[in-house]
Amino acid sequence: MTLDPFNDALFASHAATALKLRESGAPERRRKLAALLDAILERRDVILDAAQADLGRHPAETNIIELLPLIGEVTTRLLAILPVRSNSSSSRSSCSCVTPHSTSFCSVAL
Repeated sequence: MTLDPFNDALFASHAATALKLRESGAPERRRKLAALLDAILERRDVILDAAQADLGRHPAETNIIELLPLIGEVTTRLLAILPVRSNSSSSRSSCSCVTPHSTSFCSVAL
């Protein structure tokens, strides 16, 4: 039993969301991971600036120890659940990602 009803409600909400995610299929997981990756990349400069302002950490340090491992992990998970490619032309969305070894972009077909 905790003393904070807000935290209790927050953890209950997270538990319900975790259950929904476990029961979701690969297409939904791909969409969520792609959205997460896009959000990280879109906010990369803001994240780096915030870490510098809040922690006094140089942007390169934050990039190396925080962002690149996160981007790499999300990209790895996206690649692990890619659909099997067929020769038929189907509409697929794509996600841009940064490779962990460079700042170049690549496209991952979803």
